[in-house]
Amino acid sequence: MGRHSAGGGAENASATQEADSLELTRAAVAALEDGLVSVEGEGAPVTVDVAAVERALRALARCALRHGGLDHVEVRVGGAEVAVSPITPASAPVVLGEDLRDLGAAVAVRVLRALGGAVAVEGETLRVALPTRGASAG
Repeated sequence: MGRHSAGGGAENASATQEADSLELTRAAVAALEDGLVSVEGEGAPVTVDVAAVERALRALARCALRHGGLDHVEVRVGGAEVAVSPITPASAPVVLGEDLRDLGAAVAVRVLRALGGAVAVEGETLRVALPTRGASAG
């Protein structure tokens, strides 16, 4: 029936691979229209499902733009953390998937958390902590 598993983890282990967080983030937002997102910072090795994380980061950046009424967001990569700003007060619950006006963002947050990452809004910044090398070792 469903393709979901309540057990988590083991089924996804084969999909994970090591990637550089900066390259991953740049690839994620590359599909968005030129000029909407700028990416800066310094990457670090992360062990993730690359395709899923790229889709999630793209969805979060798109959501910040759309629901914040913005024409540009900045994405700063610092090691295994990806920070998206500005996040407007009105868009914060949408970006976090608490207000379901953007299902892409709601799914993105759940996927990132299921993979061992963390997602939170602090002030006007969305902070995404990606899993690092040791995170997947049970």
